[in-house]
Amino acid sequence: MAFEHKLTGAIVIMLALLAIGTLFYHYQESWSYVDSLYFSVTTLTTIGYGELYPTHDTSKIFTIIYVLIGVPMALFILVDLLGKLTEKRLVNLGATIYKACGKEIKGKKR
Repeated sequence: MAFEHKLTGAIVIMLALLAIGTLFYHYQESWSYVDSLYFSVTTLTTIGYGELYPTHDTSKIFTIIYVLIGVPMALFILVDLLGKLTEKRLVNLGATIYKACGKEIKGKKR
């Protein structure tokens, strides 16, 4: 249950970051919503193809702050979620291997 709650929180944070970036670039740079979202995603994932870039000083300053806050948050969320998913699978794999060797796991079942 805690994992699902954490997953929901992470999704909300990522959607909020993307919404903030999308709205800012749409109004500041006069880009379409799709271009603004595209730039926000490629920026937060550090892909940065380069076909879109901020042209106003305000946008450049926002982008610096957006990257300094957004990239670590996005990476932290991604690593944490992937770690939880991997941990669950490894525990299940370990239990399967343990059972296959003829051993019985004592204690709480997960």
